[in-house]
Amino acid sequence: MVTNSRAATGVDSLRPLNVPVAVQVKATVGGVPVQVRHSSLWIDIIKVADRWNIDDEWWREERVSRTYFQLLMQGGQSMIVFRNDVNSTWYWQRYG
Repeated sequence: MVTNSRAATGVDSLRPLNVPVAVQVKATVGGVPVQVRHSSLWIDIIKVADRWNIDDEWWREERVSRTYFQLLMQGGQSMIVFRNDVNSTWYWQRYG
């Protein structure tokens, strides 16, 4: 059994999970990523393993329209990035 610490809980103790992080991406004219910047290095993308779109909340002032890419990076890492299609900004988001 866990002992109650009697510490106060509140909203400040909550933290969001899997929050998207802005990332720099070099893409083709068609919008397909070819390089992602990590720290100060540009990493080549070997393969786009998957691509999908999400269009949601179209009735709100700030609709959600994103194109996701599952990428195989140089060095063997896998990464998921998305382009916010409303303002053409790129983000990395961890899943799982």
